[in-house]
Amino acid sequence: MAKDSSFLLSVTELTIKFGHKTVLDQVNWQVKENVNQVLIGPNGSGKSLLISFLTGKFKVHNQKPYTSKKFIPEKDISFISFELQKELFAIDDYNDDSDFLDYQDIGSTARDIILNNSKETKSFSEIIGNLNIAYLLDRGIRFLSTGEMRKVLIARTLYAKPKLIIIDSPFEGLDQKSRTLLREQLKTILVNYQCLILLNEDDPLIDFFDEVTCLNDGKVIFQDTPVNARKSEVWHELFSSCKPITSIPTNHHLYTPSNYNTNNTLISMKGVSVAYSGNTILNNLDWEVKQGENWLITGPNGAGKSTLLSLVTADNTQGYNQDLYLFGKKRGSGETIWDIKRQIGIVTSSLQQSYKAPLKAEEVVLSGFFDSIGLYQNIDRSMLDLAHQWLDLLEIKNIQKLYFSEMSYGQQRMLLLARAMIKHPAILILDEPCQGLDKKNREAILNLVDFIAFNCKTSILYVSHTHSEALSCITNELNFIQNSERDFSVILKKR
Repeated sequence: MAKDSSFLLSVTELTIKFGHKTVLDQVNWQVKENVNQVLIGPNGSGKSLLISFLTGKFKVHNQKPYTSKKFIPEKDISFISFELQKELFAIDDYNDDSDFLDYQDIGSTARDIILNNSKETKSFSEIIGNLNIAYLLDRGIRFLSTGEMRKVLIARTLYAKPKLIIIDSPFEGLDQKSRTLLREQLKTILVNYQCLILLNEDDPLIDFFDEVTCLNDGKVIFQDTPVNARKSEVWHELFSSCKPITSIPTNHHLYTPSNYNTNNTLISMKGVSVAYSGNTILNNLDWEVKQGENWLITGPNGAGKSTLLSLVTADNTQGYNQDLYLFGKKRGSGETIWDIKRQIGIVTSSLQQSYKAPLKAEEVVLSGFFDSIGLYQNIDRSMLDLAHQWLDLLEIKNIQKLYFSEMSYGQQRMLLLARAMIKHPAILILDEPCQGLDKKNREAILNLVDFIAFNCKTSILYVSHTHSEALSCITNELNFIQNSERDFSVILKKR
């Protein structure tokens, strides 16, 4: 792409504070015209906030970005982010009429989201074919996995043909096959569109961009070509390894899971099936999880991993009237959903999207005691101390007074792990827990999961597309294997 010294968007001496914390500190930066750029930095460095300010998503009193006269951000930018996914899901939830109907309201479909009130043209079919998502078009977005929704948003962006495409963490939530496919597609997109991507770690795609800018602690610390960036000492320091985990906070006296007998069966499914609108997601599944086992659950986007977890957490009503036992009790035999959730800690994208109320970091962690989205009960000093210990362990105590909405996606992810573990649950469900995390924090999470598995009586259900090879605690695997476009089988094996 030809280079040009002019800019589309620019900031000068931009400073943004949340309370007493400076999150962007005298930043000078430009989105240059006809230059494909990478904005990179660890979690909490300020990348997403900077772009939100530049695109008008985040407004600051008496401060505005400079904009080229021929560039209108509201019209000329397409910004793909987890925040956009959250916004679209929230709108869909608000319009959900299922409670007033005698059938399931599927809500906005993938086709609706991609077209965005426009009409189908020839390019629509081409984009759908290139991304291989034709099978998703008439499915409601509330039934899509994180990775499937990511593909839908990319299709929506390409169909809109903006002047500038911005993608925050393009590969998060995608399985390995989809990552490889998207990486190749982005190389092609760079020829026809101007792109800006936000990353939290090194990736081969960077080599196809013109310029790399690195943020850390809210400051621009260098700006150079990809080749020179990788040679710098700063680059290697930023993405260095984390400290090993040697201990975790002790349990609170009110929360001692009852299923600590190693002979106990925590989960038992025999012939369990789940289907939506005639599409079978799980078919005649037999699966058992015993105390002391740690399971890796893998499979392509849309295979049924999230559906499986929804049965375990008792959120899926299709668990009734089936041969499904959770913690020794048949589903629907008189136990409450809270009896089940009390023994489960969970980190998922859907949980992350549920935190819409203005809660501070420590309040989010404390809500884990009550399995609530919010904090409505009284807490004692020991609970608060324990929450602070978990924030310390994950090296995020500096954000304890920040509101959840003010944090980066990766910081929110770390916080939800503290929320999940604060009660030392019988089962810890981790659905892509490293999603949105930089290399250092990803290593910290994986080390912590191993430490929990080897030193606590908590069993792990770990869902992942990547990075699973770093876990040494896994004892068993449940793998969804794709037989055809929409047909999957389940393979169970011991490690």
